[in-house]
Amino acid sequence: MTRQDGLDHPMRILMLVISNVATDTRVMREAATLADAGAMKNWERHRSDREERAQQVRSEAQQLADRLSETRLEVAVKAGEKNRLFGSVTNREIAELLAKAGIEIDRHQIVIREPIKTVGEHRVTVNLHHRIEAQLVVTVVPLT
Repeated sequence: MTRQDGLDHPMRILMLVISNVATDTRVMREAATLADAGAMKNWERHRSDREERAQQVRSEAQQLADRLSETRLEVAVKAGEKNRLFGSVTNREIAELLAKAGIEIDRHQIVIREPIKTVGEHRVTVNLHHRIEAQLVVTVVPLT
């Protein structure tokens, strides 16, 4: 005997539950919408606005990358023998120095490949946007 609603196979029931849960939670959080004809027309209508905003964001990120490439930061820290630091220079400290210079960067955007634990010049990468990075020179000097 089969059911009238087409849910006679356990796999169909599971797929229905999974699709409903996924759809319900994403739509309720507005992370997704149903791709009906009206939504597709709306998406196409706003395409140029989205592309213009994306271009503007890329342009601003490139301008900031150019500005950061010209910026040189100097950090004075306690150093011991052989110019080894007591601790290291962190991305938080670099973000604070950039803020003092008038450039607001989130510390998570600053990538230090190897810990800065010696006196001298170090290159630091700042991830500004997808495929837009800036190289920043950080000079560490001993505190006197």
